[in-house]
Amino acid sequence: MMIQTLLQRMTVTNQIAEI
Repeated sequence: MMIQTLLQRMTVTNQIAEI
């Protein structure tokens, strides 16, 4: 559960940083 949340947060951060 914790890993999934961390992965999702990382993906969102990556997407925002990409923009």
